[in-house]
Amino acid sequence: MHKNTSAYVLLAAFCIAYGCQKSEIPPCGKIPLPCTSILELIPITDTCFEPLPTDPWGFLPVYPGQSDFYQYPSFDPNFFGQFLFCYDATNGSYAVKGANFCTGEIWTIHDSIGFSRSWPRLPKWSEKGWILLVRWIDAGTPFPSERGLYKIKPNGDSLTFLLNSNVVTHPIWVDNGNSILANLNGTEYNSFILNSDGTLLDTLPVLLTHSSSYESKIAARRLLPGQVDIVVFQNEEITWSYPYTEGFQNFRGLDWLNEEELVWINDNGIYRANTTTSQIDLVKEVCPNIQYSSISAARDGSNRLLLTRRDYLFENGITDSMSVRYNISMYDLDTGEEFYVKLGEM
Repeated sequence: MHKNTSAYVLLAAFCIAYGCQKSEIPPCGKIPLPCTSILELIPITDTCFEPLPTDPWGFLPVYPGQSDFYQYPSFDPNFFGQFLFCYDATNGSYAVKGANFCTGEIWTIHDSIGFSRSWPRLPKWSEKGWILLVRWIDAGTPFPSERGLYKIKPNGDSLTFLLNSNVVTHPIWVDNGNSILANLNGTEYNSFILNSDGTLLDTLPVLLTHSSSYESKIAARRLLPGQVDIVVFQNEEITWSYPYTEGFQNFRGLDWLNEEELVWINDNGIYRANTTTSQIDLVKEVCPNIQYSSISAARDGSNRLLLTRRDYLFENGITDSMSVRYNISMYDLDTGEEFYVKLGEM
């Protein structure tokens, strides 16, 4: 009995000492945050105001209220103590970066203005340790052969060209990182399954956007003529569907939370859906001046989300001086608490 107890204590000590320092070792059990976070987390208290002022054409008269944008975070699917994000500076530079909650390290995965800022081409991390990137290049530029789909290692090594196309959208890893689901604009209502080297494996007679995979399942917004719904595919069969009636344009993204549950965002806020019971809850309703434009869920049982949070603010209380700010936030589904993740200027 004494030997078993000693072994348990040593194992627990090992987890505490090393579990948050090696990216290949997942967190040990459920913890308040991914490891002991060294990145600064700033509590958020929502301040709502409405209606928002609009110009005669119905648009918000806003200007950028910060010099740098931090957005589009995506968890490492093997270790939820780290994530990637996009860093967009007003001087024109653009980079895909990684961040580690445990060590506070922030590093550059790829630094190039040539890789797309567009949300349908967001970088995605795979279980196999690769990240998808999309490079969009105008046909009139000298290097059209460099456009298309790429993969890269999280440390910035091994940038690999996969597919020459200027219209790749919504690429994600599926089948535990062995394959890629992507769309090619202008191909009617089809999506494509690619091998990890970019070769075509299959064509799906359906257009899937904002997709997310969990083992052999794919959840996505499905587009058909005159129809929009959220569906779950498994072995190319629909196993769950939800008619999406909240408006075509305001859908911002979805992700698997666990084997049964999805989370998604639109202009109303954050939704949580159980694909077994079909229960759907609006877990956080937002004001018009608060919006989310991307979502990534930690699948470690912590029920935490990383979001791109877009805040519209009146500068110094002046109602005709509205600015917009983009930052990454962490939201706890269990407590309803939300924090800005400080990665630079706020």
